[in-house]
Amino acid sequence: MTFVAHTCNNCHNGTLDCEGVCSNCKAAYDLRSVAKLVVFGEGGDTVEYGGGSRGSGYGRPSNPHAADPKTTIIPDGTIVLDKRPAVETKDGLSWVFRGPMVNVDLKEGEIERCPTPSYLLQEALKTNAYGALLAIHRSQQEHEVTSLDSVSIVDYCAGWVKVGARIGHYEGGEIIWHNDPRAERAARERAMVGPESVTPDGATQKELF
Repeated sequence: MTFVAHTCNNCHNGTLDCEGVCSNCKAAYDLRSVAKLVVFGEGGDTVEYGGGSRGSGYGRPSNPHAADPKTTIIPDGTIVLDKRPAVETKDGLSWVFRGPMVNVDLKEGEIERCPTPSYLLQEALKTNAYGALLAIHRSQQEHEVTSLDSVSIVDYCAGWVKVGARIGHYEGGEIIWHNDPRAERAARERAMVGPESVTPDGATQKELF
């Protein structure tokens, strides 16, 4: 695994190698502090480290906070998911409540099932937000994955990309995007309208997109 050049917080001179050891002072860093997934949403940025550990901030892809490569160890190739284009669509907004959660320690294809609570607990929770999620969970149980189950990074991102999220990866501390959902939607809209329109006097003009 290749890491972004990350300055040692101990000596401020060396950089960390792939095992989290400083090239200068040999200080060792816990690899559990290394990002496995970066997600951007309307509320900011989240870094998933694994083992149930995560960091969150108020950043955007152009100005990250929790996911700032200057202060966070983000290996080259780390997947970055931008949910914001997806939640602008009906399918994406629905996926917020119907899509599974992510467990970055799972392998592709693995599913971590949500235990079904007892009837008494379900009754006690049915009037709050968690009770609403349980109701969705019960309605989805005939399907392979429910909204309270967890899946791998690959499967989680695939679900979001399907409903319009942007995906990319980190390279040298920079994000390399693989798609542009907003531009793709605009292109589809232009195709539906057509490349030209006709004015009342018969002249053609380019569409106003």
